[in-house]
Amino acid sequence: MPTCNRRANIAALTTDDLTERMTLLAGELNPIDHMDCAVTLIAELGLRPGEVAGLSWRDVDLEHNIIVLRKTCDNAGDLHNLKTTYGRIVQLTPVAAESLRQRQKVLTAYLKRYARDLLEGNGPDAEPEDTTPVICTPEGVRTRPRGISLWWNKNRRRFPMGNWTLANLRQARLRKAQTASPIDLPTEANSARRADLE
Repeated sequence: MPTCNRRANIAALTTDDLTERMTLLAGELNPIDHMDCAVTLIAELGLRPGEVAGLSWRDVDLEHNIIVLRKTCDNAGDLHNLKTTYGRIVQLTPVAAESLRQRQKVLTAYLKRYARDLLEGNGPDAEPEDTTPVICTPEGVRTRPRGISLWWNKNRRRFPMGNWTLANLRQARLRKAQTASPIDLPTEANSARRADLE
């Protein structure tokens, strides 16, 4: 099996080439699908698969367009705290924010349907709880990082990224972020999220 030289694939591309490829990838991914949403978050935010798998809805603030990384998920499905005390705040890109909004709608619809089926139509409206994983199966089971990697390895040929690995996507996003101007988080959003963490 041929190996992939991660540095050569990305280093050979200009910033414009990276932007074009990432835009094409975003157009091909369907945020309704949990695996497509996971890849969107990796490609758009530069997150690791374990960070994406560790996200719960309490970590997502769509009003301020940020997520707070508090936990990471290992391949056994166990959650672990990040090394930082308060977690890490990540600014959402417009594509990542829209993907999360659509993912939340899908989970809400599924939970409402499940509640109706469970309680024979008399169930209350259900929404994802704070502890519900963002990246989960329709049954609410948290997706493991290895599952995301295996899915990408199996399906990546259908996307305009060639043989890129998830690490390549993450590196491309981080490289693109290095060339962009820094994003200042709104002070009130940063303060509000820090207060919630304490």
